[in-house]
Amino acid sequence: MLLDEGSAELGLFETEVQALDRAHEYVRRAGEPRYVIVQTEDGWRETLLAPLAAD
Repeated sequence: MLLDEGSAELGLFETEVQALDRAHEYVRRAGEPRYVIVQTEDGWRETLLAPLAAD
């Protein structure tokens, strides 16, 4: 499960890689760094993502 900084669900994904790919899409649209929360089998992890230089 992937949540944005407001705890809104961005989706449920099979792998962490898929979740982070979706998170990067979210950050690219926002145009600025955003915190995302990823839930894995090991628990919850908060990550700060920034738009990629090529974006």
